[in-house]
Amino acid sequence: MKKTLYNTVIATFLCLCLTISLCACGAEDGENASIVLYEYAEPINFHTSEQTAYFEDYMSVSAYADGTAELSRPEPVTLQWSGYSAGEYSVKLSESPDMSGASVYTVSEQKIDVYNLKIANKYYWQVECGEVRSEVGSFSTADSGARNLFVDGVTNVRDVGGWITSSGKRMAQGLLFRGARLNVSDPDDNAYQSITKYIREITDIGAQTFTKTLGIKAEVDFRLTTRNGFPSDMSPSSPAGNSVDYIALPLNGSKAFTEPASQENIKAFFEYLAVKDNYPVYFHCNIGTDRTGLIAYLIQGLCGVDEQLMLTDYYFSDFGNIGEFKDPYASTSVNKTAYMDQLAAGGAYEGTTLSERIRSYLYSIGVGEQTVDRVYSIMMGE
Repeated sequence: MKKTLYNTVIATFLCLCLTISLCACGAEDGENASIVLYEYAEPINFHTSEQTAYFEDYMSVSAYADGTAELSRPEPVTLQWSGYSAGEYSVKLSESPDMSGASVYTVSEQKIDVYNLKIANKYYWQVECGEVRSEVGSFSTADSGARNLFVDGVTNVRDVGGWITSSGKRMAQGLLFRGARLNVSDPDDNAYQSITKYIREITDIGAQTFTKTLGIKAEVDFRLTTRNGFPSDMSPSSPAGNSVDYIALPLNGSKAFTEPASQENIKAFFEYLAVKDNYPVYFHCNIGTDRTGLIAYLIQGLCGVDEQLMLTDYYFSDFGNIGEFKDPYASTSVNKTAYMDQLAAGGAYEGTTLSERIRSYLYSIGVGEQTVDRVYSIMMGE
């Protein structure tokens, strides 16, 4: 009798311990220890409603943005799950069904906001808590517009890639990024005649996005040395951190397309891009629109992106806080600038297509054919 009572007490104690253990790990109301992912049936559009409307007609940009407010960032993609509840979850996100190369996030809620995903891309995800692991889920992102990015402290940032080309193939994403400056001397002084102080605009969080999320290895600065935000007694280096190489290749504003000194730096940039190990690369001028737009135009046009799509990419800068409005209806707008006119059919450069005429321009400033071919192959993911 005593032995039976002893065994009953021990069994009750062990059962109680197991119940406490499950509660401590987070089992809810007797549910099985499982994590159930929310299913996403449709591709997810991470653009705002205004951005989405803009991508339908870039000429309508004034209805949505005027270049004086930060509206260039994407919406987050919110991933949710239910079931097993615990203090912390480990969320893995990968582009491969075997979850290789996954990014890992730690959260305490049963949801997470994820930024800076690629367009028209399939992702796989999984949630873990202790020994409990969900099935691998998947979702896709919508096939539209630019891959705009959220880098804290920096405006007007997006991927140069992601656009469909004349071959029907999409430019590679995650290699080449464009945007505005990372630092400034005085944001209220448009003259920048005397650089007396250094202001880092990219934040620590933004720098983490640069180096960890996007993996950027180099910052290429097209600003003139008299307007690059670095005082004369300060050696320029990337505000994103020591792991990012800083490369100064000044371009002289509206003269960049034709001025020999600027052409030399355009040539140097293409030669840098011809080395695959140099990627990912971020390039910018001051507000990431005109000189930056010229370089993006040359690269996207070389790859066969339609000119209307490149203009859509250009005028998206009005969603950034760039301090001015780029009006597609103005006589001085980008589609009236010298480089587009000269690269147009019947302009200064030979070629049946825009891609061929851009090649002719690059050859004329000393960029070798093999260099152009390598840049093309890299940007097309070949």
